[in-house]
Amino acid sequence: MDRWREYLGHTVNFKTRKKSYKSKKTLLNPETEWKIFENTHEAIIDQETFDNVQRIRANVRRYPDGWGEAHPLTGLMYCADCGGKMYVHRVNNGKRDPQFTCSQYSKYPIGSLCPTQHRIRAEAVLTLITDMLRAIAEYSKNDRAEFIRTVQETQAAQQTADISKKRKRLAAAQKRAGELEKLICYTMDKSVIEAADVEAIATEQTTNRIFEMVNAIAEHNQRRALDLYYDLLTLKEPPMRIMYLITRQFQILLHLRDMAGKGFDNQTMAQKAGIPPFAVKRNLTQARGFGAGQLRQALEDGVALEEAVKTGRMNDQMAVELFIIRYSAAKQKK
Repeated sequence: MDRWREYLGHTVNFKTRKKSYKSKKTLLNPETEWKIFENTHEAIIDQETFDNVQRIRANVRRYPDGWGEAHPLTGLMYCADCGGKMYVHRVNNGKRDPQFTCSQYSKYPIGSLCPTQHRIRAEAVLTLITDMLRAIAEYSKNDRAEFIRTVQETQAAQQTADISKKRKRLAAAQKRAGELEKLICYTMDKSVIEAADVEAIATEQTTNRIFEMVNAIAEHNQRRALDLYYDLLTLKEPPMRIMYLITRQFQILLHLRDMAGKGFDNQTMAQKAGIPPFAVKRNLTQARGFGAGQLRQALEDGVALEEAVKTGRMNDQMAVELFIIRYSAAKQKK
């Protein structure tokens, strides 16, 4: 059907040729030599249906033994357990009885990706589909309005799920592109990117997330702070390392707050706090969200929670979560 553009209402010339007028054998010309005249007659099918058929047929496997034809369900069946494609097999006993099996089961080691082969006769699947279509047709006749409403709700739910899935893929792709751009900028003068460069970029990203988390705590945005914490856990960051980085950031803020009160310049404060000079301003801005007493109390609480984790009195993940909730829950007096 991929060559039957006549179904779409087009006329296709010069599809075939002959070596000589004496030869009765017809040869197929390359598609680049065809002459296609569009919309010359009424179409049998629309473009969308044609494209869907091509998409389905692109996944169809042809048997090299002469059986040739593809089953109507080929490329449309998927395993309910693992989500893998189900391939059609025909019993080689002269009956050519088609059966579908899960493609993931036979991959080595056998049974690791899918527990069973899920062999099912194609005739049984077609019977189930026929019964389902009859039930749907009967339902649509009995209550057409309800049927239309159900279809619309199902389509809307599917579209919402598809949009959500695509947004997540887009966000992941944008994040990956941003990480690659940072890595390229970081290694601009190098001809080879090494593992140490990737680790340095990853460490910087973790530090930035910690800064954003402390900033969310200072703004008492508990949801944002916890989301950043869960993101770090997803990235396999150990909870106690996250706790260490949070308390380190609080210590930097307390140190900068004290030095700013004594009139130190930015260069000196950066040197004593162990941070880049350009980061002094944003850290001072963040420090204003806390009182000096609150910062000191946070450091003491961090030490107490670390001791509770090491002595087994508290789970490490819960300890960090409680710390974030405590200091982001409500506005505290300075």
